[in-house]
Amino acid sequence: MRVFNKWLFRGLAVGFACTTALPYSAFAAPGANKGTALSATSNVAEITCSSETEAEVDLLNTLTTTGSVDSAVVYISIDSGEPVEAGTISPRDFVHTGRIKTAEQLATNTLTNGDHTIQACFVQSGAQGRTSKTTCSDAVTFTVDCATAG
Repeated sequence: MRVFNKWLFRGLAVGFACTTALPYSAFAAPGANKGTALSATSNVAEITCSSETEAEVDLLNTLTTTGSVDSAVVYISIDSGEPVEAGTISPRDFVHTGRIKTAEQLATNTLTNGDHTIQACFVQSGAQGRTSKTTCSDAVTFTVDCATAG
């Protein structure tokens, strides 16, 4: 799996790199994080056939937070398989619009012809004794069809 971070930087990002978190940790209680929330989306950005039987699939993952712009580890699950670490969003990757901060990450996966489902999850470590926050995108289902006609 090749992973590329898309740099979205305006002005100065505020935040610090933190400790490593485990994937799929439980959400902290809303009061413990003073109303902050994470949300995620994923979309297939591009499918590029590399042969008649497989393609490079670009998955664009977006993390939105109303809280900290701390680093977030990205995990990708393909066809309900075990999640695989697919990179890290750093504090400087976030674009700030008031209290809302958004960062994008592009993960490229080589997949064979057929139907596939991909899901991205993000884990952002807690600060000052708070529990780590985790969010996952809805699963994205799509078809790779690189077979040539006739």
